[in-house]
Amino acid sequence: MSDWPRTVQPNSVVISPLSLQSIGLELAALVSGTAASTWPSACLAIFIPFSVERPTTITQMFTDNSASFSGNIDVGIYDAGGSLLVSSGSVSQSASAIQTFNITDTTLNPGLYYLAAVQDVACGGMSRAAGATASGVIRALGVVQMASAYPLPATATFASAGVAYIPIVCATQRSVI
Repeated sequence: MSDWPRTVQPNSVVISPLSLQSIGLELAALVSGTAASTWPSACLAIFIPFSVERPTTITQMFTDNSASFSGNIDVGIYDAGGSLLVSSGSVSQSASAIQTFNITDTTLNPGLYYLAAVQDVACGGMSRAAGATASGVIRALGVVQMASAYPLPATATFASAGVAYIPIVCATQRSVI
């Protein structure tokens, strides 16, 4: 047994697909930043895995919307079993800006969770990880999806990702200005 103490990394203030608490390290080798893109399919929910090592209270969520926008959006956080912990509910999508979502402050205990996003139309735009090229790679990263999931359901039925699309949906421990 090692005599070196185990260090626990502090939780990030912002958790996103690009953060180390999520799939950011793996994505760093695959993506070339972010790019604006339309949502792949109406009512398709996308779930991106992340974990926390210490109790963490999430106070807001946000997305980076592109110039192409339309319809409504719902963002939330699910536990590893597919139970919805918190969501924004249906909100009209705003244009070309960071869109914040006020959610109920939610404390996450150490474990695995999913950032979730869904749009009710396929023409809504959002920033996504650019260069994540194949759905097989997305599946290997642990991203899952659910069809016909608008608004976000109380219980998700996770299915293998069939689209090469990782939206930039974020959870934060602080208010977004």
